[in-house]
Formats: sequence, structure tokens, C-alpha cells
Amino acid sequence: MGNSQEVNLSSIDPFASDLSIIGQSSGNISDVFQISDAMQVGVYRITVSYQNADGSAAATASISGITLTVRCDVGTYSTDGNVPVGSSCTQAPLGTYVSITGQTSATPCNAGYFAISLASTSCIPSPAGKFSAAGNGGVAPSDCVAGTYQPSQGQSSCLDAPAGTYVSETGAHATLDCVAGTFSASARSISCAQSPANFYVTTNAATAATACPSGYTSDAGSDALSDCIAPAVASVPPVVKSSPFILKGKKRTIKSIAVEIKMSVPAKAKVTANVAKASKKFCVVSGSSIKALKRGTCVVTLKVVPTKGSAKTKAASITIR
Repeated sequence: MGNSQEVNLSSIDPFASDLSIIGQSSGNISDVFQISDAMQVGVYRITVSYQNADGSAAATASISGITLTVRCDVGTYSTDGNVPVGSSCTQAPLGTYVSITGQTSATPCNAGYFAISLASTSCIPSPAGKFSAAGNGGVAPSDCVAGTYQPSQGQSSCLDAPAGTYVSETGAHATLDCVAGTFSASARSISCAQSPANFYVTTNAATAATACPSGYTSDAGSDALSDCIAPAVASVPPVVKSSPFILKGKKRTIKSIAVEIKMSVPAKAKVTANVAKASKKFCVVSGSSIKALKRGTCVVTLKVVPTKGSAKTKAASITIR
């Protein structure tokens, strides 16, 4: 075989195209004839026919003892990237993938990605509202728990709801703002708290409630300053126009003063009096009487309690002469 050329037959892929096999030679091989596509496991004798560059007649070269192999497909692998014809490659385990042919191992999914099928050719990003930790071993992504959220795909953890917001359900993509009248003071809240009594919250996403002005009150859940109510003023019995009098240093019965200011005093009714704080320098209660101390005006509230029926009260302005 003058001008013979060599072909490395041991590296030939039996399922490659004829031109691909020709290209592996160092000579001018013109053709390769494939006997059968249905090749089985075994040892083969390979014959290649070719023609020299100077136009000599066709010649052949052959080699025996060739074991045909095929590259492992995507999603599979073997220790050297190939297996004998008819044999199977190993499938990529759960949580791993093989994206190109002829690989010697599978690649684990990165954090934030997962593969829950054998022989995966790629990993899938965790959806929004979920996360996938590194080395998940083929486990499906987990939901973000209540109080956390995740707006993006392919994440390895979830985010805490910031103060002023909340997440009440699992698998959330976003937080919700606390509405007026409610607030959340800390991160990772699963609900908002009502503004307590005597406080109010006027804005959304509030982190605290505002106290009503001193002495003012409001109901729980108030959402405006106007909800704070001024303290009630105690009602004072009206002062009668008539003005009883007592001479300085003298006394007068409480019952006689009640009659003079036209209060009904039934028989056996109990009549009492209470001197206003500011008037105690002018008069005092002495038993069943009012005693005058110094000249001026003494305001007294009289109370008549009958044996039957309800009590009556009335204020009187007594002149001390």
C-alpha cells in the first residue's frame, strides 16, 4: 500500500458521519462504508477503504479488536464519558444535572435552584415566594414562612417583613402595609396590632402609635387625632337665683336653706350640704347647720334624700354678712 496513511481507529465514533471519520485521518480518505446502524456490544474488525492522492487504485486498511463506544448523552454520565455500544450511562441523580455530552460526573444544583427529576439537563430556579438551599438533594423548593417573603426567582433564602408591614401567609411574593389605626413595631410580623385605647395611628406602614393629648381618651383602633375626646366635665347643679344669707359667726339649718331655695323636703327626708372647696374660708358644715365664718359668698350643694323616691341636689349661693 504505497503512500499509506494512518487512521486512529480506536477514537472513531461509530455513529459519527462519514466525513467526520475521514477528517480524523492524516491522508486523503475518500469514503467510509458503514455496514449497519444496529451495532451491538462486542469486539469488531474495522476496515477503511481509501485512494491515494496520486490517484492510485483503492486500497484498504483494517484493524481488529476494536470495542465500539458511544458518548454519554446530556442528563447522563460515566467514569470516562463513554460506554460500550448497547450499554447505558448513569442518570444524573436528583439535585444534579448534566448539560453536555460525554461527561464524567453530574453537577450539583447551585443554591436557589433545584432538580427533582433524574437525568436532568439543567436546574430550575426557585419561584418567587419560595427558596432552595444549597445541596437540596432534589427536594422541591420550600415556601417562605409567614412573616417572610421573596420577590425574586432563584433565591436561597427569604426576606423578613420590615417593621410597619406584615406577611400573614406562606409563599408570599411581597409584604402588606399596616393600615391606619394599626401598626407593627418589629420585623417578621405576621399581623398588625390595633392602636391601643387612648392612642391613634394616622398613616399606613406605621411602626408605632401616637398618644392622645394628656387627659384625652380614644377607642382602640383610632386612626385620627380627632378620635381623641376631651375629658368630660362633671356637671354642677345650677345655682339658684335666690340668695339666702347668714350673719357672720351665726348658724342656719341646712333644711331651712333648702326650703328657701324651693327644694321639696318631704317629712323624714335627710338633708345634707357640701361646701365648695373655694368657699370653705367663708362657711362650714356644722352638724345639720351651716356656720358663717367671714363675710363673702359661700357656695353650697344641698342634697335631699326622701324615704321613698330618688335624691335631689341643688346648689345655693349663701351671702355671709
